[in-house]
Amino acid sequence: MHNTVRASRQMLDRILSWLRRRPREGMSDSPSEYSRDDDIPIETLPVEILDEVETAKSFEWFSAVGEDIDDPEVERIRSWDDWEGPENERVAAIHIDHSDIREALIGGDARLERIFVRVCGHMIAHISAFAPYDPDEDAWHAPTLAVNQAGFTVALVALHKYLHVQVPDFLAAQYNWYRRGHWPCGCKTVDDHGRPAGLCIF
Repeated sequence: MHNTVRASRQMLDRILSWLRRRPREGMSDSPSEYSRDDDIPIETLPVEILDEVETAKSFEWFSAVGEDIDDPEVERIRSWDDWEGPENERVAAIHIDHSDIREALIGGDARLERIFVRVCGHMIAHISAFAPYDPDEDAWHAPTLAVNQAGFTVALVALHKYLHVQVPDFLAAQYNWYRRGHWPCGCKTVDDHGRPAGLCIF
């Protein structure tokens, strides 16, 4: 019992830390951090990056949100208003996981960071046409966070492909739900150590 309480408090501390550093420190998929284009011309990015960007642009973004899903393994929400918000540990766990993956992948490399930011901003500009996105909103506005989370996810996947590193299964599962027109808006469960498992889908 004491271990569970301690782990829950540690998870809450991580959530609060994640929320406080958005968008100032650039370690999470923040609404304002990537909604601008960087100065790198998109056409000059490596071919592996451009290929993944074009693949992602072919997705029917958010076209199936709220529709029935023949998958008993996922949890569901049916509207933007049903989303639990960024302070919920099942929501924050996805974004904390994204931040951890990004840190491990980029490792302080300035060039990789610029590529990542450029791809993220480019995809946000594209995806924002498919949801009620508002660049002036924050992490508590579900459609805006969904768009920024999607752009962040594409950038992570593209960088994995560029570096010839296998995309983690949990990230790949989220990417596939975007491909199907849905939003992986949270985790199904978070264990006592803050590790996410399963997905909640809109």
